Amino acid sequence: MDYTICKNVINSSKVGNKYTTLLFHFTMSNNSDKVVFNDNILEAYTESPTEMIRAWINLMTNLNTWKRIENVTCNQNDIFIDSCNLTHDKKLIVSEKEDYSIIQYNNLNVFNKDEALCNLTQISQININGTRHNITTGNNSDINNGDD
Repeated sequence: MDYTICKNVINSSKVGNKYTTLLFHFTMSNNSDKVVFNDNILEAYTESPTEMIRAWINLMTNLNTWKRIENVTCNQNDIFIDSCNLTHDKKLIVSEKEDYSIIQYNNLNVFNKDEALCNLTQISQININGTRHNITTGNNSDINNGDD
């Protein structure tokens, strides 16, 4: 899937916080998701003063995990909405859904940063405990061998 990530999400990502995990999800080798970009988006991202964001941009570039969208002409305030509208998947990650008006979200799949973090970084979990085996899956279901 291709996701457009708004600048406020980038600005929310600081070293050691959970939104950094969201950004670095797109750099994982087992991941097929990409981040939409063009020259205007990249310029907005590079305005971030943190070394961590610069490292993320460099890693995204080196791993080629960007999805380039060309021919975006819009005002700077709408660059993320307009770019997202040009994608096939139309998935937009915002800091808060109130960042833009509901009219601007027309035809877009909008996730706030917490929803995106939850959806994109789900990890299956297996715990083995009990007298024999008790396996817990990531979706809160248990598989027991019946020997308890």
